[in-house]
This record gives sequence, structure tokens and C-alpha cells, in this order.
Amino acid sequence: MNKQKLRDSLYFHVRLSPVARCKIPGGPWLPKIDRDWFVQSVDPAGIVHLSNTSSGHVAILGHDRIHHFEYEPHRDWNGNKHGMYILHTQLVISGNEIHYLPLPHPRAH
Repeated sequence: MNKQKLRDSLYFHVRLSPVARCKIPGGPWLPKIDRDWFVQSVDPAGIVHLSNTSSGHVAILGHDRIHHFEYEPHRDWNGNKHGMYILHTQLVISGNEIHYLPLPHPRAH
């Protein structure tokens, strides 16, 4: 993803696609819940720090794990900007940890 476009998403509340998955450590998968993440910082190298607004988890993503950003003005409220990151990776929250799983290449069937 273009690093300048990424910097434009700073302080946005973003949804993730695919939605982050949650798993109880050593146990079952939990139902998918589409939650907002807050873009805390974007450094000049394109490293993004996202905070899960519900759980407090922090995900760190390189610009190469984000395919693109989409602005969602219809979700803006009370001065907060909203958007969506389309990812090349699946985030899995398990306990206090976040795991990053690669997604299959879209042309691989």
C-alpha cells in the first residue's frame, strides 16, 4: 500500500477485511465480530499501530500487509472518521496475543 495514503488514515476508526478472528487459547473459535480498530500511529516506513477499541489489543502491521484503505464517510460521527483496511493477512486474537496468518494469493485456487 502507498505509504502516503496510509498516513492519510491516521486517527481513523477502521474495520478490517477479513475480520479479525478470536480463539480461546487451546479452545474453540469464537463467533466473528466486526469491530473498529483505531489507527494510533503510522511511521514514515509505513508501520501501522492499530488498537482494538473493544479489547485493547494492539496490532502492528507493515504497509505490505495492507492491500488498500477505503474511506467510509457514511460511518463518520461526532468528528470521528471511519474507514476500512483490506488486508493481505488474517489477524487472530488468542488470549493476550495477536497472530498474523497469511491469506492465500487471490489467484491460487
